[in-house]
Amino acid sequence: MTHDLNRLSLLFVVAPFLAVSSVTHAAPGTLRPVVYRNNAGAPGSYSIPHVLEPEESLPDGRARLAMFDFGPDEQPAGRRIAFGTRSRNVSFGWMDGMVRQITRSIGISGPYLCDFVEGEDARFVIAVEPPDAVYQVALTLGDPDSARGPIDVLANGEVVLDDVVTEKGKAIEGVFEARAEDGWLSFRLRGEGCQAWATPGAAIHGPPGARLGNLFPLTETRGLVPPPDSLTILARSDAPRVLRQFCEFLFRWAPKDGGFSYAGSWYQNAYPLRTLLAASQLLDEPSWRDSAFVVIDRFVAEQKPDGRWLSNYFGRPGCHLAANQDTTSSNLADIGSMTLVVALAAPMADEARRERYLAAARRYADNVVLPVQRPDGAFPNRMYQGRMYNHPYSVATACQASSLAALGAVTGDARYLEAAERAGLWLAGCLRADGRVAFSPHDTSFVKIVQPSSFGDVFYIVEAVTWAGRYAPRPEARLTMGQALQNYLWGEGGLLKVMREGYWWSSRSLWSDSKMGGIPYILARCEEGHPSDSMVKLMSRALSWMADPGLSERMGIQAPPAGRNGEYGLVATGFAGISVAAMIDPLVLLPPIPAARPAAGKP
Repeated sequence: MTHDLNRLSLLFVVAPFLAVSSVTHAAPGTLRPVVYRNNAGAPGSYSIPHVLEPEESLPDGRARLAMFDFGPDEQPAGRRIAFGTRSRNVSFGWMDGMVRQITRSIGISGPYLCDFVEGEDARFVIAVEPPDAVYQVALTLGDPDSARGPIDVLANGEVVLDDVVTEKGKAIEGVFEARAEDGWLSFRLRGEGCQAWATPGAAIHGPPGARLGNLFPLTETRGLVPPPDSLTILARSDAPRVLRQFCEFLFRWAPKDGGFSYAGSWYQNAYPLRTLLAASQLLDEPSWRDSAFVVIDRFVAEQKPDGRWLSNYFGRPGCHLAANQDTTSSNLADIGSMTLVVALAAPMADEARRERYLAAARRYADNVVLPVQRPDGAFPNRMYQGRMYNHPYSVATACQASSLAALGAVTGDARYLEAAERAGLWLAGCLRADGRVAFSPHDTSFVKIVQPSSFGDVFYIVEAVTWAGRYAPRPEARLTMGQALQNYLWGEGGLLKVMREGYWWSSRSLWSDSKMGGIPYILARCEEGHPSDSMVKLMSRALSWMADPGLSERMGIQAPPAGRNGEYGLVATGFAGISVAAMIDPLVLLPPIPAARPAAGKP
């Protein structure tokens, strides 16, 4: 319906109070109704609620510092700061728990209340000046479509709003005081039991002259890839210390809900898990292996009866938000990275867990993967974001090649090894003699030529050739894949010819850069413990760069998830972690090559 703007009438409305009797005596915060006005148009048209903006100043003289609209960046409400769950800002962000953005009908709820962030336990942090002043927070709570709570709101570890419940379609504001600590003003929303919360936004008032600060100030003045003589050079003997540092980072910043992805993407867990599994062996830390098992257990338990996995998850296992799954994606690329982890973890597990892991991996391979392999060896991506894709996709082929090679090595099943070999040969054919890559995207059947440093996609291709090449049943196939890797690295325009300063590569995007830290893993696998002098020098410099937070954080490695470069911080640290582990032992986690091989045939 259209709105007749000439006939708007403004009706100021106060949302009903909610009865939360425990708030008045259990915490210093208070609840108040949300004040909004209805923009009513012609008869029969929408009546859109419009929430008024907070006052510029409070009666005590404190001034409005910021007002947030927690929803998609492209859908701000008035002058509020639109801040979605994938947004990053130097001054504020979500941390400690998974959050996701939800959008309801704007025609019913209005531009401010129609979208919100939901979660079970997470903290919003704002960098402020003055660094230790008292600020007022007015936090909007409520979901237009469902009741929420009970939840608690905490500031500085103390409950300020207790047992808050919101009814369907009735938003409220929780108002409380919070003192900044060391320049951080934060509040935590914590559902009781399995309960979830929804917050459309917040307003902050602070002392006159207060301003936003920087959550993670940058002090680095060097260029992104500085000359080697500006690095603190580390030897490969320093790799165990760096690996431990990366693992501690993963545990420090992992979301409370479990796993290593704030976005709830299974593929983002794969490389942090491989880092922990490798480190548990190399550094004799069995508890790290057990922590990885907890995440893998959840993944295995969520397999569908037909053998598929959904590509995403959310919240704590068994809770309401976890049950409300995104069913639009079960693509082979994302899941293949995780089934590789399952195969690698199985030999490290006790008998019962090992059998469970391998049964799940076999069910997936037999029911989902092998039936869709194309005659040329490639794989399609299948279901992704609600669409079915059946043309070859390079990353799906790569992830399945790696997964099938590992599964075949662990089980000795020739079907998996042969399928991985066929996929690996298809990928080898994509690695051109000059080092560039013929890439088949997920969303079109048109092949494009990309540079060897397009790591967002190319890393998986090259890694898969190392896996498929190692376990290929036929020697001629192994030779073909080995030559393809040499072309990729040493070709006229190959990866090692486009390095900056002789040890690293240029930035493209945080998503692509997050895989760059995995490239030394590829180099270590290719050298297999017999590196040349030039490779020893390259790996030493690469290790030195990755271990330097002032440099590597700018590409995501060791970047706190709420920081400006932190969207893929856990992922990037996982990719870097497998590289550091391979510097210690390039064969770590690699299953033995099966003794019995099928008879050789034509490649």
